[in-house]
Amino acid sequence: LDSATHSGALPAAVAEAEEAKEEEEGQESEEGAEKSAEADEMNNHVAADSKLDALLPAFVDTINKQEAASSVLVDAAIYASQALGNSSFGKELVNELAKVDPRDYKLQQQSDAQGVKNVASFFIDMAERLPQVMAS
Repeated sequence: LDSATHSGALPAAVAEAEEAKEEEEGQESEEGAEKSAEADEMNNHVAADSKLDALLPAFVDTINKQEAASSVLVDAAIYASQALGNSSFGKELVNELAKVDPRDYKLQQQSDAQGVKNVASFFIDMAERLPQVMAS
């Protein structure tokens, strides 16, 4: 009877150990998948930032040349902020426009005031519709 008890307990203990090992391997696999997903997300973020950096000068140029561009880009910044939970587009656009030396705007205004008006319109629209971007 004693050997029967031990022989029944041994397979149960082995089964428990195997289950624990499988569980541990499953957790390691899940952790690996999470780390992989985090790395993928970071790579995507870096790639998106790189693309945004490449487009910002074109957006600034468009704002300077096209009156309607400022409201379209504010709409895009609002969409990125609200729907995607990412306000970096609006912030980067504001930062890019703020890099321009005010003396350059003064010179531009003497020859063609439309670009300066468009930039001013963009800042006003952004401040009214997405104030958290302007505040940061």
